[in-house]
Amino acid sequence: MSTATDEKVNDLARPVTPVGKRVLIEQRMDKRETALLHDNSSKAGEDTGYDVSFKVLAIGEECPKDGPVQVGVSPILGKHAKEEAVKVVEGKMGDKVVIMHLIMFYDDIVALD
Repeated sequence: MSTATDEKVNDLARPVTPVGKRVLIEQRMDKRETALLHDNSSKAGEDTGYDVSFKVLAIGEECPKDGPVQVGVSPILGKHAKEEAVKVVEGKMGDKVVIMHLIMFYDDIVALD
């Protein structure tokens, strides 16, 4: 017997298919904790930012299939790129790792890493 909680977890794991000239990109944010030494004191502080990485998971049917953007590459997004949709797959802000799936326009990818 499945419960509403089981269905919600299964819904998060279900793959998303981009349509048109859009791509599905995974954004992974790993929390970093490093010590900082301040000039005016010998006390170390913590910098609790995130290291962010991106990976293409799927390409819409209108995207060039033989182009440089393929599944598995690390895209670099343009300055004014805006996600069309966001789905949090794992974690929440404050956790060690947060993984989100973003739907972006193919043309917002300006380079590959």
